[in-house]
Amino acid sequence: MTQQVLQEGNKVTVRGANGNDSFEFTPGTARHTVVLNGERHQFDATAIDTVTFDGGLGKDSAKLIGGAAKQQVELQPMSGMAQGTGYKVNVYGTEKINATSGSAGDEAVLRDSSTDDALQAEKDFAHLAGYFYANEVWNMTRVRGISSAGGRDTLKRNDSLDYVFETEGDWLATP
Repeated sequence: MTQQVLQEGNKVTVRGANGNDSFEFTPGTARHTVVLNGERHQFDATAIDTVTFDGGLGKDSAKLIGGAAKQQVELQPMSGMAQGTGYKVNVYGTEKINATSGSAGDEAVLRDSSTDDALQAEKDFAHLAGYFYANEVWNMTRVRGISSAGGRDTLKRNDSLDYVFETEGDWLATP
C-alpha cells in the first residue's frame, strides 16, 4: 500500500498528488475496491467503514460506483459523499465527481455553488456544473437539485426521465 492510500483502523485515507488524480470507489459485500490513478487496492468490507479522498492540487476526478444495496449520494462543488450499508465515502478537493447507481432505490442530491450553475436533467443522468466543477449522477431512482447558495442557476430538463426529479430553490428554466 502506498502512502497515498493508507488504512488506519476502520478508515482508509486516499490523498491525491500535485497532478491530476483519478479516484474510484466500488463497494462490495466481501471487499471494497479503491482505484487511485490506475492502482487498485482492495479492503475487507467488514474491516473498514469510511473511505476519504482528498484530491489535493491539480484537476481531480472521482467516480463513485454503487453496490448491490441502496445508497445515498450528495454532491456539491468540489466535494461529495456516498453512503450505503456498511460504508461511507467522502470526497474533497475534486473538480469532477461522477456517481453511478448500483441498485434500485439509489437517491442523489446535487447542490449548487455561490456562482452561476447549470443543471441538466436527461433520460438517465443529471449533470450540475459551475465555473470550477462538474458533478453528475447516473441511473438513480430519485434526483433532487438544490439551488440555495446564490448565483444565477439555470435548469434544462428533458421531458422523458427514467427517475423522479425534484428541484428546490430558484432555478431558471432554459430551452
